[in-house]
Parts: sequence; structure tokens; C-alpha cells
Amino acid sequence: MSLRWDSPDTPVRAGVILQHGFARSPRTLAGIAGLLAAHGCLTVRPAIPSFTARRSLHDPGWLDAFGNRVGAVMRERAPGVRVIGIGHSAGAAVISGWSTFLDGVVLVDPVDRHQRIERLGGDVQRPPVRVSTADPSACNRHGRAVDMLAALGCVELGRTWVPIAGASHADPERVPISLQPADVPAADLVARLACGRGGSPTVVCRWGSVILEAVAELIEDESI
Repeated sequence: MSLRWDSPDTPVRAGVILQHGFARSPRTLAGIAGLLAAHGCLTVRPAIPSFTARRSLHDPGWLDAFGNRVGAVMRERAPGVRVIGIGHSAGAAVISGWSTFLDGVVLVDPVDRHQRIERLGGDVQRPPVRVSTADPSACNRHGRAVDMLAALGCVELGRTWVPIAGASHADPERVPISLQPADVPAADLVARLACGRGGSPTVVCRWGSVILEAVAELIEDESI
């Protein structure tokens, strides 16, 4: 397994599996991983290929087996705490398929693949779900995944679903560990070509705050 770990300097409050999207890598979510670690979360970023037919985002059976292995390693390293899955873009679909061993799911501008988010929505035993979204665009398939979750009653606008106005699909990849607008990097070339210029530094930092709030809620949720 190719896994990158970010460990907190304080006692571990939760384990987080943080999954990148299509054509991206663990590096693109380094800022969010560092932010979570700074707030007490042992965070792992799995690397999943995008451009091969097998052992990749295109291989549902392998994804499930891979997820079980990642979950087992996280439980070994972070015993006795909740394990939360966070997925960005197509990574949200990956995380949704791993919900059976997760205590909470955070979907960041999700894009469904292999109907994994749809199946999560139809599962009455699903863990609690939190969603944050950018403005509807071709990159997030015009919000279809979240609209479906809302129609199924899985998320509620303004409570468990937080839209971030003025945001672009790739903005979560620009979140700085400091959560200071001055530290927000420019969008890389691939992100600019695929999703446009991106949101302002203030909007980008909003993503980080919303993700931290969602994780804190799931850690403290007494119904889990």
C-alpha cells in the first residue's frame, strides 16, 4: 500500500482517511492533512491510480479490498478513537464505498463513481454524513451527487450540507495548514485548466474551517 501519514503532536482525537480525487495524488491534499494533524487527527492519505484499468479508481472490487486494508491499518495505529473518511471529488465516492468501517463520512464537493455515493445514500445503516460543496459546475457534475443525497434525506442544507459560495471544485487542494489567506497558493495548471481560476484566498480558507467543523461534529456525535 502507498500511504502517507500525518501525525499530531498531541493525543490522537480521531483517525482520518483522506482521499484525493481523479488524476490527483496524496500531495494535493497535503494542506488539509497537515491542518487535521494540527488539530489532533492521525491522518492517512492513500494513493490510488487514475489511469489504469485495474487496481485504480476504475476497479470497484479492488477499491473495496484496498479500503479494508487501509481501515485495518488505521485501527491498529489509532485504537479506541473514531475513524472518519474524507474524500474530495471522485475521492468522495471512494470513501463512500468504505462507509461500513467508518464512524463518519465527509464528502468534499463530491462526484459519484460506480454509484458508490448513491448506495451510501440508500443505506439505512450508513454513518453520519457531512457535505461541503463549491458552486455547481461541470467539474462537480453540476452538484448531482449532493442533490441526490439531499433528496434521499441524507444531508440537510445549512446543517449537514454547507455550500461555499464563490468556490471552485479544486479549491480544497489549496487549503494551507495555517488557514491564513496570505498562505493560500495559486491553483496549479491542471486545476486551472479543468476548473477555472478558483476561489479567493478567503474562500479557500473557508473550506478548511468547514472540514474541521465537520470532523469535530463527528468526533463528538453521541449517536455514533
